[in-house]
Amino acid sequence: MKTSSSLTRRYFIAGTGAAISTTALATTVAPVVASDPEQAKCEQSELIRLFSDWDACDREAWHVESDEESDALCDRMHQIEIAMIAIPATTAAEFAAKIIAFTSYGDWLPSREFIAESAAVCGASRASELAGATAERDP
Repeated sequence: MKTSSSLTRRYFIAGTGAAISTTALATTVAPVVASDPEQAKCEQSELIRLFSDWDACDREAWHVESDEESDALCDRMHQIEIAMIAIPATTAAEFAAKIIAFTSYGDWLPSREFIAESAAVCGASRASELAGATAERDP
């Protein structure tokens, strides 16, 4: 049995399916988001388009039958997350999209890069320290 991070992610996805359905969550939240004027302004932003792709992969991951399909989806989601981290959030909706993707709907802890961006957005006292530590880790 292989022990890749994708398989681990698949294990958690399968294990949390009974606890909460992302479809149910999206159905509950969608009416609130759709009526938000800020959301309407950023619907066509690159960050929101990337999040939509990520979300489609996440939904599909709940229904795949093989490890190969799961691995391919997880790899695609990871590539989308890398592209998303490079784009600064300029609206609350974009920031929310990053939170959802980077934590996989709250199942995972956010990356150091995302914490550094969050600290900068809210003016946290350690923002520059976190940004510097993140830059030092980048190859």
